[in-house]
Amino acid sequence: MSKTAQTLIDKAASLAEGMKRNMDKAQQLGIDNAYIARLEAEMDTLRATDRAVEEAAAHIAELRARNNEAMRLLRDDVQNAKKAVKGRYDKLDWHTFGITDKQ
Repeated sequence: MSKTAQTLIDKAASLAEGMKRNMDKAQQLGIDNAYIARLEAEMDTLRATDRAVEEAAAHIAELRARNNEAMRLLRDDVQNAKKAVKGRYDKLDWHTFGITDKQ
């Protein structure tokens, strides 16, 4: 869980518990059981969404690594093919192999 989410959940949980212990005073402030239940439900929602965000981030990191590897492989293969053509044929013939380089 992210540190920010955990800190907020801890604060909300402490507040909810304090409000429950002092319900008579909390009600004078307009805070009732429904409000506390809403806080607890929001904490549960934040736990679930934060977990989903962390899972998505892990998945994205994995995809990014695979994508970077695929780009590296393709870049290397393109470079090797161009090097082979450039080493064997004159610049004027490079375009026939799909090479648009001037040098």
